[in-house]
Amino acid sequence: MGVHYILSIVLVSSLICLSIQFESLSSSQVTSIEKKLRSVIRGGNIATAVRLTFHDCVGGCNGCLNVDDEENAGLADIIADLDTVYIENGYDSMLSRADFWALAGMYSVDKAVTNANDECDEEDCEVPDSGLVFQWGRVDCDTAPYTDSDDGLPSATMGHADVMDFFATEFGFDANETVALMGAHTLGKASSGNSGFSGVWINGEADMFNNEYYKRLVDSDLDWKHRDATRNTDTTHWQWNVPGSTFMLNVDVCLYKDIIVDDDGKSSCDFSTCEDAPTASAVEAFAASNDVWIPAFTSVYTKMLAHGATKLNDLS
Repeated sequence: MGVHYILSIVLVSSLICLSIQFESLSSSQVTSIEKKLRSVIRGGNIATAVRLTFHDCVGGCNGCLNVDDEENAGLADIIADLDTVYIENGYDSMLSRADFWALAGMYSVDKAVTNANDECDEEDCEVPDSGLVFQWGRVDCDTAPYTDSDDGLPSATMGHADVMDFFATEFGFDANETVALMGAHTLGKASSGNSGFSGVWINGEADMFNNEYYKRLVDSDLDWKHRDATRNTDTTHWQWNVPGSTFMLNVDVCLYKDIIVDDDGKSSCDFSTCEDAPTASAVEAFAASNDVWIPAFTSVYTKMLAHGATKLNDLS
């Protein structure tokens, strides 16, 4: 009885400590955390941090990722770098890792908006502030930041119906929300060493957040090539390229063109001969204006970052 009593006291004390640790979070504390994030969120890590938030939030945002899962290839370094900042600065007593990763993603988006505006010299390319508002209260898994579970990330070679079904089932997104979220692919690049795909979504703008992703999809002057990027014997890396301009996955192109793909991801039609996808009008609306896309993205990204949380709290 004595041992059980002591263990009960320890457990209760631990729970009390946890509740005290995450009792509140102020805007000044978040500003201080963002300053420390600068050491990690720069260059290619701007896109990687946004990718990390998506991978974390599939299955529920819980600050845990299986770095041995090939679907998460390329994320181990940023997880380790973020964790160094998280532990060395005592942020583990202020907010969960899931909250920390969510904040890193939001910070990355805002940094990439700034980068885009710094390079914008015409009125129609100006990007409005994201308006993202950080809330805290996400709960980590017991083994954060690592886990051995797999959360079932979507295949990059899917067609329109499967993409819409995944986001509706996993996050409750409607078609317009799905198209708005996918615009995050305006950031970064794919590496054959990580995913088997290879290319920069928007050449020369990998760290800029704007609606160029949609502009490339609707640009009728571009000559798209559909090719298999696989370097070994399988054929599961069909992608779309416009040399010197852009690269897209099936999950990107299917938002605008109703590609019908086989089991390997090969499309039965060319970009110019495919019929318009059911969401083509949404792509065109976002291509026409950053002022239309950015609020739509902010809304759906905020919704994604709340996936799995029972309650999120405003900053004090």
